[in-house]
Amino acid sequence: AKYDDGFFISRHFRYNGRDPLQLQCLAVMRDPSLMTIRDLRSHHLPLLREVRERTYSVLQEKCGVEKKYLRLYFHYPPSYHRLHVHITHVGGNDKSQSAPRAVMLDEVIDNLERDGMYYARASK
Repeated sequence: AKYDDGFFISRHFRYNGRDPLQLQCLAVMRDPSLMTIRDLRSHHLPLLREVRERTYSVLQEKCGVEKKYLRLYFHYPPSYHRLHVHITHVGGNDKSQSAPRAVMLDEVIDNLERDGMYYARASK
């Protein structure tokens, strides 16, 4: 696991650490008040950008997977209420990345850049 002040990256228990196509990791936020994307505001943008950039560099270094092959997304609603980003390989068969509840990290960042209260105001 790679630790930072605001989050840590952990290998998912299903990932064996060998086949990059089966890559499954989580970036888990340390702040317990962040439970879902609805808790995110514009002041969380530096944290979200750091998650994105750190994930790219750590997985390139540790797994040899370039950022163009990584998919970073949230689930809404989440499977458990501690904000976390799913990290998978775009070529893998993780069905949760194409599920209707998958919300891409870049989309969340874009929405918060346009409206810092976007997810507080969202109807669902």
